[in-house]
Amino acid sequence: MNSPDPCSNPKEMAAVNVEKAFFYSTSPKIILGQSGKMADKNAACDQLFGKDTAGCKGQHFKYFIDRIRPRCSGPILPPNGVFRRHLCNDIVVPSDLSSSELRPAITGLDYDSPAFGLVRLRVIEIPNIHPTTGRCAGSLLSFEIDPSLEEIRNAIDKRLAHELMWEVYATSYDRILPHLPFYTECVDRHLNAVNQLGKATVLDVGSGTGIATEMMLRAGHRVTAVEPNRAMLRSFHLKQSEDVRDRLRIIEDTAEELPHLDTESFDVVTVLLAFFDMQDPHSALSEAKRLLTSGGTLIVTEPSLNFNVEHLMKVAEDSLKEQGLLRSLFEDWKNIQSVAPIISNTIRKTQSHTNPRNRMQAFTAESIHENLIDEGYADVVFTPSHAGNCATVIGVKP
Repeated sequence: MNSPDPCSNPKEMAAVNVEKAFFYSTSPKIILGQSGKMADKNAACDQLFGKDTAGCKGQHFKYFIDRIRPRCSGPILPPNGVFRRHLCNDIVVPSDLSSSELRPAITGLDYDSPAFGLVRLRVIEIPNIHPTTGRCAGSLLSFEIDPSLEEIRNAIDKRLAHELMWEVYATSYDRILPHLPFYTECVDRHLNAVNQLGKATVLDVGSGTGIATEMMLRAGHRVTAVEPNRAMLRSFHLKQSEDVRDRLRIIEDTAEELPHLDTESFDVVTVLLAFFDMQDPHSALSEAKRLLTSGGTLIVTEPSLNFNVEHLMKVAEDSLKEQGLLRSLFEDWKNIQSVAPIISNTIRKTQSHTNPRNRMQAFTAESIHENLIDEGYADVVFTPSHAGNCATVIGVKP
């Protein structure tokens, strides 16, 4: 069967390419809407500012300014730029600005990054001109980094490669995983634990393309899905059904800090192979516990200490062969194979994480199990998963 030509709709392809050019730019960038809200931010922005960008998308830009101001020296916005002139009084940027006002503005900013130390930035604001009306529709902010700062440049390059890896994986995610018994058994384990609570409010951390989320919605639960990867979310949005959208909220953000979600606001927090891919999994686990109500259930599946990607891939391939699916899914299986070593390296790196603030000296399914017991969680259960390479840990918050 021939695959559909991705270039069959030139306008659609052009729009996708513009979006990707922004997201994968090596310079941190932010798009501001006419009302002053942060309409978008790219991967380099998240890498530079880290958790300072958490919860900022969709909020007024002043929220981001307040978060980074303690780390900054110098104006965050160019003094003669569109937004500094018009948003200081909380008004919408006029669309009919004169041509003399519609020009780039530049300033210098020193940002004390928790990850990289003091970073000198050149902030450029370019008015965003609507292609049809020719009127101002917002601004593009670009944070240019000194080329000599190789550590940051290398970190951004790795971040972009990582995002591309997940984009490759996302294209085959939905076509391969539902055919793997160890995956479907794990999803069922999560769903069964959620269903035991009746109709629940669920936080699904690292929802991916929404396979488990959709099952929870169909079971009648109200779900808030948190997922940072755009390729995964693109697939997620395509499969949403109208009859469940009123019970679904999607947050495109990291789960390491979710400032707009209230403490103890969820009956269940479910995490299916998501912590391992986060820069600070300890913070993400702490945030999951904060958001879980007393008496609520935490369900986490993560790689075990003895995770072996070669073994897991062999089990998966043997299963596809037994079902007679390997030939029809061969291209998708090659995609999975291409990213498996990268995922394995990510898991090894995460498992070496230490957290000096508590006894958790590594991040594995086993350490999560021990941590929940130490914190007094009740009915803690440890169930091997994914052919012994992962485990599901379930506990009830005291």
